[in-house]
Amino acid sequence: MDIFWYHTELNDVAEGVTDNNGDTVWRGTSIARGGSLREELAARARLLQNLRFRNQYLDCETGLHYKTFRYYDPQWGKHRWIRLVWPTD
Repeated sequence: MDIFWYHTELNDVAEGVTDNNGDTVWRGTSIARGGSLREELAARARLLQNLRFRNQYLDCETGLHYKTFRYYDPQWGKHRWIRLVWPTD
């Protein structure tokens, strides 16, 4: 079983992830609004690190951060409302 340790900045944004041996498997630098400026992933790593600001998860397809029913755009520093269409009978 793989256990990873997250190292965060003061605002809880991940800046590094290490494995059980203390080897860095992911390292990132973020901008003030929570977006990623630079990310480095170790060649042997099997880790997909999509955590951003607290309670936000990176949606790789849109580049937006998902946060319970709404999306945050780190480039603009604003939330984007995306209308969800529910099927009706």
